[in-house]
Amino acid sequence: MFLCIYDLNDNLLERKSFVYIDSLYNHLCLKLKKLATIKAFKKKTDNYNSFRYYYIAIYKLISFERFIVLLQNGYINASIIARMNKSGVDVARYRNKNLVFSINKKNINLLFEKVYSYNCDYPR
Repeated sequence: MFLCIYDLNDNLLERKSFVYIDSLYNHLCLKLKKLATIKAFKKKTDNYNSFRYYYIAIYKLISFERFIVLLQNGYINASIIARMNKSGVDVARYRNKNLVFSINKKNINLLFEKVYSYNCDYPR
């Protein structure tokens, strides 16, 4: 996966930085092997927010291959968070800081299998 840098007019400035597929696999297994979604409602009293959690669902990753297919087909977005060195030998050189994956909640079942859910009640 390549990090592409564009100017304000969407002109490609650089396409040098990249992430190896095995690094992507390791990152995915570390961060997304399991997932939990929690629903809550918020109540504000006396300028304080309080939350009442009423639903949890726990999922497990279906497969890395499924992740790649969904990434290629645009169901999953992947962003590389990068930073530029401001001093030293590597000044003005970009460094990979982190990978961020996002998927629309309506598509979670394409990547994850639900293994458990609990609903204690509906919000009041």
